[in-house]
Amino acid sequence: MPQSMMPIRRATTRIVLLASLLLGAAPSAVHAQFRDDPSAAECRRWLQDLSAGGEAALDVLQFGWVAGCREEAVVPLASAIRSSRAEGDPEFLYALVKEAAQIRDERILDAALEVATANGASEPARAAAIVVLATQFGGDLDYPGVEGAALLTEPLPDEGLCGPGLSPVPRTVENPLPPGSGRRVAAAFDQLALHGPRLLRNLARCARTALGSDIPPQIDVSESSIENRCGTTYRVHNNTPLWLVYQFRVPATGESGDLPIGARLRREFTTRTEGTVELRYDGRLVDTAEPGRACR
Repeated sequence: MPQSMMPIRRATTRIVLLASLLLGAAPSAVHAQFRDDPSAAECRRWLQDLSAGGEAALDVLQFGWVAGCREEAVVPLASAIRSSRAEGDPEFLYALVKEAAQIRDERILDAALEVATANGASEPARAAAIVVLATQFGGDLDYPGVEGAALLTEPLPDEGLCGPGLSPVPRTVENPLPPGSGRRVAAAFDQLALHGPRLLRNLARCARTALGSDIPPQIDVSESSIENRCGTTYRVHNNTPLWLVYQFRVPATGESGDLPIGARLRREFTTRTEGTVELRYDGRLVDTAEPGRACR
């Protein structure tokens, strides 16, 4: 497209988007309906504007131009996420979230994970990174109780419906994430839910639902233990702040089972067979105990 036509196209795009929004169309639907595949020259200009920051970056983000550049947009968007650490403007950050959500890629995930876990980053920037992380696993941008950019400044309710909707944002790039990505993000969400600032705690807890239920809480269980009471009766101490499901196993006989235990609580159980008993969590050995004298 000739350079002289760029302002006309931008103005036309703004008018079409505004009219569509006034008629009630969702932003993602508006972009999908009216955004043509951009030319290489357009992408170069928009990505330069994104890298420049400020109003120029906000302009291209708000009108959904960047993600249309597909693979070319991945590195600049990941860089913009990293550069957003000190950003406090929720409108800018939410515009960045909406564009990044359209790209599923390890580089976007890594950048968002870096910001979400950076204690020195602004809380709105960390909140934006949490939302981006959830979208990498199929979550959308809708969270009950808080809408739009307010999601980055207002804490989610402590009770009630939780988690992003699971209607994935339409993708312009869909690259597979490496094995273990879910556990990395789960570990970050779990730590933020327990120890993060108030704005981030419930958001991280709710965003974690996008990961599904197959990944148990990623928490340090090294202080938990198992001890023999007598015979083949044992007591397990869950010395963590979370309700967890441990497993026991008697390697000599193959006997095993689950041990759900509340936070900071203990539980007794009896094995049917004798032998060293392993206490395990999430596939890892936590502690062992030997059978004792017969119970009286």
